[in-house]
Amino acid sequence: MIRLLDLVIRTLLKLLFVAAGLVLAVVLSAFGLAVALGVVAWQVLRGRPPQFRFKMKHRPEWRSGRRPAFRPRDSGSADVVDVEARDVTDRK
Repeated sequence: MIRLLDLVIRTLLKLLFVAAGLVLAVVLSAFGLAVALGVVAWQVLRGRPPQFRFKMKHRPEWRSGRRPAFRPRDSGSADVVDVEARDVTDRK
């Protein structure tokens, strides 16, 4: 009897959490839609047409559908400078 009651309570809690998650998703979506419509209404009331422009950098390698190969940038100098390591001691 206790196991059945435990199972029922767990199932009801799971359903409650799923329902709360769905309600939260719907409320946040409605809020986002209301903000977007508010911005468009504000632009119309101010006499400006709403602008729906999305900018992206268009790169030639994106159009080909291939990822560009790794090409290291030319540093302008072929000289390699080796640095000598030394220990640093605390001076107090």
